[in-house]
Amino acid sequence: RSIYLVRVDLPWLASAAPEQASDDPYRGLREALSAQPGSIATAANAVLLQNFFNLLASLIGEPLSGRLLSAVLDTTASGDAQETET
Repeated sequence: RSIYLVRVDLPWLASAAPEQASDDPYRGLREALSAQPGSIATAANAVLLQNFFNLLASLIGEPLSGRLLSAVLDTTASGDAQETET
């Protein structure tokens, strides 16, 4: 849902829709982000995360959402996110 909502502002994410029957449903997102310069991919990732947080908060509340996503939000805010190989 976050990808769907963000594609209006970031049309290059249109190809990043999760694949339902795939072993790796986020392959399209990874490929779309990898195709962009680092600063654009980082900004897009932040927008996606904020959208996800907002959606989750609308369902379960902001305090619980903040607790559940605190590690991700802290890493993203500090800029210490590291790329991992899968």
